[in-house]
Amino acid sequence: MGIIGKARRVRHFLKTDRRYGVKPDFLMLRDGFFSKRRYFYPFDKYHKALFITDWEIEFHFRTLNPNTAKENLKNKIFFQLMLRHTPLADSSPGLIGSVSNGQYRSYSEFSTVNNIFDSKDRVFLKPASGWGGERCFLATSPNDIPDKGTYVIENCAEPHPYALTIFPYSINTIRVFTLKDEHNEPFIVGAAHRFGGQADSPIDNFSKGGISCGIDMATGILKSGTSNPGAHATILHQQHPVTKVDLAGVQIPFWEDVKNLALDLARYYGDLNYAGWDIYVSPNGPKIIEGNGDLPNPNLIQVHSPLLVSNRVRNQLYNFGMISKKRKEFIDQLCQTSHKALDIP
Repeated sequence: MGIIGKARRVRHFLKTDRRYGVKPDFLMLRDGFFSKRRYFYPFDKYHKALFITDWEIEFHFRTLNPNTAKENLKNKIFFQLMLRHTPLADSSPGLIGSVSNGQYRSYSEFSTVNNIFDSKDRVFLKPASGWGGERCFLATSPNDIPDKGTYVIENCAEPHPYALTIFPYSINTIRVFTLKDEHNEPFIVGAAHRFGGQADSPIDNFSKGGISCGIDMATGILKSGTSNPGAHATILHQQHPVTKVDLAGVQIPFWEDVKNLALDLARYYGDLNYAGWDIYVSPNGPKIIEGNGDLPNPNLIQVHSPLLVSNRVRNQLYNFGMISKKRKEFIDQLCQTSHKALDIP
């Protein structure tokens, strides 16, 4: 890349940093992090080098997947239709149809919108493309169906009682990150459990006021939760701040099935080198809401612990050209000699 290309990247990076409304932290920016990460990541527990940087996320993560593979997940109607042609066809809440500028198209036994509400009290609508929980809502009558834009209409998810006990107003999804190894076999990078944070919203997205809990990957037991109420702070929670129900120590049911579903999805959507899968646990097991192959941001995990502490993750990101040989060797040495680097909570 030439000087002009590098200058454009720097300008884009600084412009993005300013959008967060945080006073520029030049030491953070120098090291490839947005200024707000000073308040966001647990740098007091881990060496900064162990975190994937915002620079790497912005300019390298986006290139890990081919555009065709990203489109398969970006279009949420197509994603659900593809799922029907795999052994995982029953692993979603169920696609009912779509509506585009008021025109309904059925992908189920319901031939009209009125037919849907003859049988169902409510359905879930989300834009056919997009991210971050924008414009998602529950519809309880035909009058709620929008006449502008393109939306997916799905059955409402039924979360497992453990999730409803903690927070009964949202689906409470688990974001599971997968990465392909040198043999094209997926493995799990990490996961975080999201819970809604507002009683008047069905959305559990961290950027929309939700809670992110770390997970013990071997056992599926929740760690403490974190919320991000603004650019200048994160708040740690042992209990959900709205319901006052314990977070830390809760066992996720069907945990091995959750991990296996994520790995199976990564195999069936085979062109994806890296993906984030939004999975919830129903009373009968895990189900997939959607996948993200464009920029499944690892911040949900790194707010709890860094990803590059894993030798397997580090090696594969080096193989993909995302981190340099010099950076990898420095972290390798750090992990061999620094107790602090390996002190995983």
